[in-house]
Amino acid sequence: MRVLFDLTYVNPSSYSGIVIYAYRLLKGIVDLELTDNISLLVTEKNKLFLQKKFPNFHFITVELRYKIINTRLLFLKRYVYKNKINKLVKKYNVSLFFTPYLNNGSLYASKVPQIGVLHDAQGYILSKKTGLKGYVLRFFTVRLLNRINRIVTISNFAKSSILNEIKNLHTPIYVVYNSVEVSNCEKKLILENKTPYILYVNTLEPYKNLETLVNAFGLLKDRTKHNLIVKAKKLPYWDAIILPLLKINNITDRVFLIEKKYSNEKMASLFSEADLFVSPSLMEGFGFTPIEAAMHQVPVISSKESALFETTLGLLNYYEPADDFKELAYVIDKILINKPSKEELIKISDCFKQSYSAKQQALLFIKLFYEYK
Repeated sequence: MRVLFDLTYVNPSSYSGIVIYAYRLLKGIVDLELTDNISLLVTEKNKLFLQKKFPNFHFITVELRYKIINTRLLFLKRYVYKNKINKLVKKYNVSLFFTPYLNNGSLYASKVPQIGVLHDAQGYILSKKTGLKGYVLRFFTVRLLNRINRIVTISNFAKSSILNEIKNLHTPIYVVYNSVEVSNCEKKLILENKTPYILYVNTLEPYKNLETLVNAFGLLKDRTKHNLIVKAKKLPYWDAIILPLLKINNITDRVFLIEKKYSNEKMASLFSEADLFVSPSLMEGFGFTPIEAAMHQVPVISSKESALFETTLGLLNYYEPADDFKELAYVIDKILINKPSKEELIKISDCFKQSYSAKQQALLFIKLFYEYK
């Protein structure tokens, strides 16, 4: 069989979660030495970059020429380019079309079975707040999902959320957890401020709930020597919500935002040198960063919201409810005073590394692909 693996959505300058997901899955396929039957569908814009990154694979290029369709009218892409994809499928004897990021701009092949990854129902949920535009997006989302053969999602929580939100969904859903891999440390990370720190790594969106962590840190500021490091790209939420909270809590000189892009190795150092990692998120289909921190043998505190308790395997320190900053402050104080033993942290790290290896994830996908041989 030949699987056509869609990477047309990859921007070489982007390192978003949906791109990392595809990269890690491909790495797992390489590790399994099963690249011969996988072709990567790319564009002229990302072909050279991806050929250098994944030289083991066969590449097929598709021309997506209509800029307005590719950028503004994404829900029309699968209709406009369907015949072009079908011709490539026939030309290269493809038996399965795989989409690692299902969205309104996903391409579609009608001549062979198609499997796609719907990471969560978040986009569908948020579209309910956007009026007529949101209705149109939901309509075309459901049409796409019901025309493919199998949906894969990243956790049992995500599966339940999708089924609860999309009532008229008929396509079967299969769960394959994300892979999570961490790099070795580059070297000892030298921050401008050498004070020990509590770390937060996530996007600066309201549902990631940084304000609860900031308020908790405000309660602890006189009881701990630590600073709070926020590693994220600045978004409006930072200026509108977080900066005023820093002033109210009188901690503007204790909380630092790092916007600069770090290499994987430098991020590994940032994780490893933290005394504590906190994930107060209100919504996660999976939740990479607390698992990554635990893999670096750092104590982690997490909320139990959405998929977090499931995917962290109940191995971390938790608090609830997620918006209770006093409860979070209590747990932070307790962990900083009574840090878990090195042996315990190593045991948790090893468990995550085994459970979420790229090779394990890739093997589950290969088995799924062969159901359509």
